[in-house]
Amino acid sequence: MARQQRVANSIVRFAEQIYRPFLERCLARRYTTTMVFFSLFLVSLGLFTSGWVKFFFSPQVENEQVYINVRLPPGTPYSRSMEVLGSCSEPKSNWLKRSTPRQKRSRLRRVD
Repeated sequence: MARQQRVANSIVRFAEQIYRPFLERCLARRYTTTMVFFSLFLVSLGLFTSGWVKFFFSPQVENEQVYINVRLPPGTPYSRSMEVLGSCSEPKSNWLKRSTPRQKRSRLRRVD
């Protein structure tokens, strides 16, 4: 409980001794504060557009190829092998159904 009280006191002390005077100065010089804000905003836009800060809408894929290595125990019937092969080929056929011809040419190299 003592630790929680210390943390609460430090937050209140920060708000009263540091944040409030800073906020009062910003409000007294509101046009300067606005210009500083817009200047920093323009700098941040410049960092994004120049490439210094990387930004991606989707995660980068390390590799566009998928390798599946399936090992079945010795003596597995041929029908079971074909069943496993079919379950591995099902996502491929789903992808082929929903992709455009251009995507098929650019992405699909070899599928056995």
